[in-house]
Amino acid sequence: MSVNNGETARQLALEGVGIARLGRFHVAEAIARGTLVPLLEEFNGGDWEPIHAIYLGGGEVPGRVRAFIDHMADWVARSPAFR
Repeated sequence: MSVNNGETARQLALEGVGIARLGRFHVAEAIARGTLVPLLEEFNGGDWEPIHAIYLGGGEVPGRVRAFIDHMADWVARSPAFR
């Protein structure tokens, strides 16, 4: 089965439909619970995708946007799923 998003691939793997190549953030909790098992780890190239926060407004960044970006940066830095 071929799908075009990680959440669908994760759900299919959880249902036992097959295997999936997904980012750790998609599957960290399921691996910790034992409902998914990592396969072929020795072939994992350690690739990663950067996360960007982009504000397209003009002038200064509004406080609510800055607070959200700071919160997300802190959360990602502390989350084991993004390591």
